[in-house]
Amino acid sequence: TPFGYKSLLMTSEGYEVSEDGEILSSVEILDSLSTAYASYENILHFTFSDFKDQWTDYTVSEIFIARELGLVKYVLANGDSGERK
Repeated sequence: TPFGYKSLLMTSEGYEVSEDGEILSSVEILDSLSTAYASYENILHFTFSDFKDQWTDYTVSEIFIARELGLVKYVLANGDSGERK
């Protein structure tokens, strides 16, 4: 991101939080997503939760990506969103 990055350290004991701090962002696969224009299946949902102290109102906080189609929805930090028609 333009704000920096975070990572985990791989050790002989497994993964550990690095000096960058804990990763707060997350990703999940949704079975479906319905928007005002269509319904989509197999959605990659990414929630950006790191570096919030550096965000502006127009920082993207969530994206929804449909397999073989691409971006179908985004949400900004100010709550505004856009959807694919």
